[in-house]
Amino acid sequence: MLPKWIKLLLCLLMIVSISSCKDIASKGSNTLKRDTDGLVDFELALQSSIPVIVKIGLDNCVGCEIANEVFKTLSPKYTEVYFCKVDIIKDRQAIKDYNIKQVPTIIFFDTKGRQVYRIEDIIDEEMIIEKMKELSFIGVN
Repeated sequence: MLPKWIKLLLCLLMIVSISSCKDIASKGSNTLKRDTDGLVDFELALQSSIPVIVKIGLDNCVGCEIANEVFKTLSPKYTEVYFCKVDIIKDRQAIKDYNIKQVPTIIFFDTKGRQVYRIEDIIDEEMIIEKMKELSFIGVN
């Protein structure tokens, strides 16, 4: 028979370990699967607590193709941000939901899923990096 104080200590240790496991699991919930271009599912990304940048457009417009290449380059470098794309042919509701007037439209969402900035034009890497810094999505180094 174990003394009462040892039983209490064991119970306390079990409670601490269970809460630690919950903390680890909740931190891992922000890791979404990336596709071969390093992009993440837009709807899932918005539900996370990680900043999101989405390109809304078409797969075959010149500006959209440029944006796709920019996202493909930046995604592995800036893993603290989710990069996504939405094709308005496949998801027509996005046109209404995000008031799309021209393509490509690049929208920045903060960690709470709120739209904080948008670009309705052709982009380059430096534009996106500067805006990520300005919005504190990434460090200013």
